[in-house]
Amino acid sequence: MWHTLVWTDGHGGFVRLHLEAGTRSVRVSVPYGKAVVFCAYPLGELNPWGGVLHPLGRDGRVVLTLREGGVARLLQSLSGTAPEPISRLVYPNLRALLDEMLGDDWSCVDYTRLGTAILNGSLERGSIRSLEPFPVVLEDLPTGRWVSEERDDLSFWFDRGSMSVQRLSLFPGLHRFLNRESHMELHILVDTETEQVFVSMREPHMELL
Repeated sequence: MWHTLVWTDGHGGFVRLHLEAGTRSVRVSVPYGKAVVFCAYPLGELNPWGGVLHPLGRDGRVVLTLREGGVARLLQSLSGTAPEPISRLVYPNLRALLDEMLGDDWSCVDYTRLGTAILNGSLERGSIRSLEPFPVVLEDLPTGRWVSEERDDLSFWFDRGSMSVQRLSLFPGLHRFLNRESHMELHILVDTETEQVFVSMREPHMELL
């Protein structure tokens, strides 16, 4: 599967590089003395793998992980309008704080609260808040196994012939599920501010089938 690698340039812009399928590492040029945020998007649009290269790092390497993808995507969005706070971010401290407050699963973090604290320079334990999952009820889906893009424990089997109903608990944001039997991709957008759930389906990229 190919990826689009995106990283911050330290001035509010971004650099993009297409990575062919099977590429496991790449050497790139980055701005000196700044924190650089990386996101690698599978097929150019799926949930990214992420990481941050800190200027005090010993070997100049960064390993991207799916766990850090959401936070890296947040940092890139903030960098587009406020590059200085992101360039000065001491990411090892942020990562340690997220580990302490959330453990291994960062998907439940309140990104709005976290982003505000980073921009205001007020990052502390109180800045890390875990959101409550939102109940989602699904009906009338094509039959088959729906595989979550995020975690295997969110995947489920749906039997349309039995008039079944699938109940999920999802955190705010966009969630994708793939059904190989029906060649369909399910999108669920959870908006807790309006307490609404938007559901849509489309044909997926051929590389996912």
